[in-house]
Amino acid sequence: MRSGDSVYTLVWDPQAGQPLLRTLDPAFFFPEWDDEVDAAEFPARVHLAWELPEDPRTGRKARLRRVTYELGSIGAATRPRTYPWAPGKPSQVTCCLTDLEWLLEVSVLCRAKPWWATMQPVAT
Repeated sequence: MRSGDSVYTLVWDPQAGQPLLRTLDPAFFFPEWDDEVDAAEFPARVHLAWELPEDPRTGRKARLRRVTYELGSIGAATRPRTYPWAPGKPSQVTCCLTDLEWLLEVSVLCRAKPWWATMQPVAT
């Protein structure tokens, strides 16, 4: 998605027994394009990021949430995996997911640093 205006995600819904299609605002989608990857290919790493507003009722502060999907090798020491969509094709590739949140606070004591230098991951 280099110049599109929407992002689609397709996930398997085990309860419904069918795929689920969702659309995302492209402003939340941050692919990491490798210079050697063809524009028609999907990047090996993508980030979805959005702001979670402050909730005074629960006391939760404003946060930035980032979910990262990254394709990577499972390593030679691990047996290849077989996925339901390719039953006869073992694969050495898997998709890793990272889900992090950071508080959106700027410390008064750290004004000499850029604002992102004070971002702290929070437990979810």
